[in-house]
Amino acid sequence: MTAEVLPPPAVTPERTTLAAGETVALTVTVTWTTNWVIGTPGWVWVKDSASSPDPVVVQGCGQTTSWSYRVYGSGHAEVRGIVAEGHIPLTGVGPHIQVTPPQFKVTAAPASIAGAQAVTFTAAVTPSTVTWSLSSWTWRPDSGTGGISPNGCTPAEKVCTRTISLSGWMKATTVIGQYTLTDSAHVRVIPCPTGDSIADLQETRAALSDALQASNVSGPNFQGRIERAGMLLRNLQTGGVEVVRFDNLYADWCASNDDIAYNSGTHRLLAIFHTHPYSPKAGDIVPYCNKLEIDPNTGFLRPVQPPAIVPFGNVGAGGSDPDWNLLNALNQQLLAVGQPAVDEYVIDLDNIMRLNHGQQPAYTSIGYNACPNWLR
Repeated sequence: MTAEVLPPPAVTPERTTLAAGETVALTVTVTWTTNWVIGTPGWVWVKDSASSPDPVVVQGCGQTTSWSYRVYGSGHAEVRGIVAEGHIPLTGVGPHIQVTPPQFKVTAAPASIAGAQAVTFTAAVTPSTVTWSLSSWTWRPDSGTGGISPNGCTPAEKVCTRTISLSGWMKATTVIGQYTLTDSAHVRVIPCPTGDSIADLQETRAALSDALQASNVSGPNFQGRIERAGMLLRNLQTGGVEVVRFDNLYADWCASNDDIAYNSGTHRLLAIFHTHPYSPKAGDIVPYCNKLEIDPNTGFLRPVQPPAIVPFGNVGAGGSDPDWNLLNALNQQLLAVGQPAVDEYVIDLDNIMRLNHGQQPAYTSIGYNACPNWLR
């Protein structure tokens, strides 16, 4: 006597990883016979956690061989009560389906305005196939009250346009299954907005202004001037912008050092910056620069010994080769660890120049001198 072990029913999902609120389609098949039916209870979703919300049946009626669930927590599907050949009871068990939280994002456009102006706030969930609804919008001005008219945004509006007259934050909240998701977008009321999300930060403008003043730009002798450099960091815990200067490192009238070290778990790099304490428009001339080398012990620039000089000449706008080399090397390191690339901001007495990453030698010029109080 021989016995044949027949495979169980196959429950096959279209995919095994999805975000909460997405729909998964499944089918059940019995490969070794066409004589089978689905009895009761039929399709069942088995949750990994009893606390996760129940799924919603999107498609499926009675004992059909295909079924769709909108799911909010991890688990698997089973088809119970299958009867093959009129008398063989079977149960089909599907593979585990991992459900992850979706991504929620709020944006403001424009994010920088000069005064009272219409701003459109958009709340979006990724992936776009997630079924979701808003729970609330909350407007919070940076100081005082009000700043939004004629009224606040409502949960029925995933895209909301209101007149904003004060700097502040718009926060949105959505609940998708067991996940409560929030995100915020900031609107800045500032002099002469540029549309550059970094240059329009008040912290950026103050950092560039402070660095330029610290460069002794009014010094009559070019050797008395000094480049100042730093970086802008976003504190991921507070949301605030922090400025770090490298004044403790060697710098002179032609060069500066950068020490771009921070905890990527608590901070994200927004930009790096440094000063050129001259005016290309005025025809400033720097006769010579110190000849520098890399200190093998620290990795930072230092003057060669015995001292030596290299001729220079007229000061130009934009970034030097060392500026671009630093930016390119930095962005290679950031991209290698999954962090976004950044730009470098160079301020001189005429303009701010944003060195556009990946576009050497292209830069975007921001004429701050044409705007009163731009740097504040």
